[in-house]
Amino acid sequence: MEIPLIHFIHSIDAEHLLPLAHDNGYELHSIYQDDFRLPAAYSHHTKNKSSTRIRCYRLEKKN
Repeated sequence: MEIPLIHFIHSIDAEHLLPLAHDNGYELHSIYQDDFRLPAAYSHHTKNKSSTRIRCYRLEKKN
């Protein structure tokens, strides 16, 4: 299946995305970045809220 356009969110520190995109015939574009708030989801979490830096990406299939 050929998917021409994909949008996704990933950790801003990820280093594997560009080689993965190129290996599969896509161009990777960074379109937005921000802090993503994460609520405490489990009883062992010590903070009520936390955040992580994320980046929104667009993958475009190369012609």
